[in-house]
Amino acid sequence: MKSDIMAELKKVDNISEEYYSFDKTSTLGKLIQKCETDNDEESKKLLIAERMLLNSPFVPSGSGDLWAHVLENLNEKIQSWIYDDDVVKHFEQRLETDLPTLTGARIGYFLWTAKKDIRFVQKSVELFILGGLENCEVDWKTSKFCFSFAFELSKSLNFRDLVKNDLIKTLATALSKDMDKKSINYRSMIEIFFSIASEMWEELDTNEKKLCEDLLDLCYSISKEAASTGMFHTVDIWLGLAKEFYAKTKNQTKVDEINKLQLDSIISRAEQNPSPLLKTFFYQSAIVHMSKSNMKDDTLKGKLTRLLDENNKASEPLFTKHETSVQIKKEDIRKAVLEILKDENESDKIVKLMSKFLIPEYSRVEKEVKEISKDSISPIFPMTRQSGTHISGAISGDARVKYDTLSHFALCLQFNTIILRESIEMGKINIDVINSVIDKSKINSDSKEILKRGIERYFSSDCISSIHILVFQIEQLIRGVMVQNGFSNFVFDQKSNSMMQKVLDTLIREPEVEKILGRDFVSAVISCISNIDHRNLRNEAGHGVIPLEKLNQINATIVLFLNLFIISHFLT
Repeated sequence: MKSDIMAELKKVDNISEEYYSFDKTSTLGKLIQKCETDNDEESKKLLIAERMLLNSPFVPSGSGDLWAHVLENLNEKIQSWIYDDDVVKHFEQRLETDLPTLTGARIGYFLWTAKKDIRFVQKSVELFILGGLENCEVDWKTSKFCFSFAFELSKSLNFRDLVKNDLIKTLATALSKDMDKKSINYRSMIEIFFSIASEMWEELDTNEKKLCEDLLDLCYSISKEAASTGMFHTVDIWLGLAKEFYAKTKNQTKVDEINKLQLDSIISRAEQNPSPLLKTFFYQSAIVHMSKSNMKDDTLKGKLTRLLDENNKASEPLFTKHETSVQIKKEDIRKAVLEILKDENESDKIVKLMSKFLIPEYSRVEKEVKEISKDSISPIFPMTRQSGTHISGAISGDARVKYDTLSHFALCLQFNTIILRESIEMGKINIDVINSVIDKSKINSDSKEILKRGIERYFSSDCISSIHILVFQIEQLIRGVMVQNGFSNFVFDQKSNSMMQKVLDTLIREPEVEKILGRDFVSAVISCISNIDHRNLRNEAGHGVIPLEKLNQINATIVLFLNLFIISHFLT
């Protein structure tokens, strides 16, 4: 390796870094380009090796967060790392020089995975602990990661003495610094200290246990102060820290005490908020919290339920309906039908083709939604779902994207009914065609008659009756397919102490159902038929709460062709 490259690496070492090493990554990238220009393959390889250890989303690690990936695969070689002799020798030489703490920690860990020499991993742990201390006042994310990585690595190798004598004492030193006790830097150190202390409680000395108790008192103090000023998010965070510690140390009395404080905080948010929409959300959150915490107070639960119902009704005028229209030329719709059928005249095949067309590809819809989400901040913010029949908790992040994907999927289903309706108007599909397919199927005679009655109501433009009849047959047809493939539809019900058939919402989530009927079909059922957060046609119809506006031709067409999809693809 050329000496000037070593000099350049010294400059790279002097660049300060945060959790993501953007500046170091960029500088190394420019040096690599220079080596390419100079045809210096030896230096290029070693510089690439230097860059591969940095935590940057721009490094091809197979993960958006390299060291989070490393943490999930402790003591294993990382697929994206280079392990040839030249690279290993280079890092051995580098570790003997004067390096920045985190650089040395990373190199030590790399050499541990390469050579399995205990000296390297001990060195790595010691440097990660030191890195946590160095960053505790300036970069909470790096500090927390260093302490966490040192703990998890030590635990995986049973280095209990190293944890007790070095890590815990270093954390105690960091926590004794003159820092803002309410800062995220300080809070992150408390979090990791509690995590370690709860696992090694019996091995802590008197001073360390006293520090733990002082920090728990601090959590209570800060949360109480925050509650008095309406900073309820702060209350949640600090009480959550204490509760997690008590849960891990099996102190149920303290856990129950904090559950009560958290409940009071949620109810206060509801009482202080003028919006019935937000009151509804917080009362619902309070009821869920009571259930999850196993809190037995039927009087309070009844009161909260009444308040939730009152505010949910008061919220209705706050909702607005958004409508849009799409104009498509009649000849384009007819052309689309003909392209799907390709001169097919057999009734069985026509029904099979058109019912398949109804259901879009989930993977395509998911890709479209994720592309939109990349340029949007909406997934960051929690979203609740509220209607006259149900209220759901807040979701954000990946759960929000999944919700948006199923909502978009349902819209695609609705749009596709335009083509299906045109195939009916063109005479390609009619009541006789459908009945002939049903007659040839493996369905029992009772189900055939029920299906035919629902289909007759559909072709009589009686969407109310058609949906109420056919939406429940989807469930029965899925059961038929599963029995045909050797699966049982029964499950033991503890309440009744008997075997019962699985209801649709349980049945549709069975891995075997998706394997046989396909992810696209399962997504269609979830987005339109069975999920309380989406169209939910089956459950609302079954409980008599479905709005009249949902009993329309579009939904009736979706329900009809979902039945036909199962029959024509699996039961003929």
